Amino acid sequence: MSSHTSFIATIIVAALVSTGCASTTNVKPVDQTAHKIDKVCIIKNPKVIVGDMVPVIQDGFSRHGIPTQLIEAPTAANCAYTLNYTARQEWDFNTFLSYARMDLLFQGQAFAYVEYDHSGFDSKKWASTATKLDPLIDQLLVGFTGGPIKSDQPVATTPKTDVYAELIKLDELRAKGIITQAEFDAQKQKILASTK
Repeated sequence: MSSHTSFIATIIVAALVSTGCASTTNVKPVDQTAHKIDKVCIIKNPKVIVGDMVPVIQDGFSRHGIPTQLIEAPTAANCAYTLNYTARQEWDFNTFLSYARMDLLFQGQAFAYVEYDHSGFDSKKWASTATKLDPLIDQLLVGFTGGPIKSDQPVATTPKTDVYAELIKLDELRAKGIITQAEFDAQKQKILASTK
């Protein structure tokens, strides 16, 4: 090989390395006019070894106000909307997400998806799973703006439970002689009337 040919080959390789072959992405977003998603069951894929794949999906849906539940099989829960996912990671001095796909299904029929495929010499290949997938999940769920779901919100008690607790406290006050029987009866009537 002549030095001129070798020089040209070096320039071509350098150009490929510097420009890279960027990752490709495909998104078919949810049609909000056809789908009002209130919950999504994520079907666990035991073949996926990308450790943060499910948390990234859950955070992405939560960001759009859609709660999720991880299930073992499609029949494990009563969910109209389910999500199948797959992912691969590769090694190049460190592991990185090289491929991911998520398919949203309504009653078993796919209607929206996200696909990420890394190829070439893109230096961003070592970016986190969230960095790669968050923008795609946002495109998938564009228009869903419910805001993040806070898991630490207190569970609302039913009025019946509240009334029962109030009556018990009231009875304790009567038993200790803090209030009279007449006061107990009057307060009890008010509490019961407030539930009607």
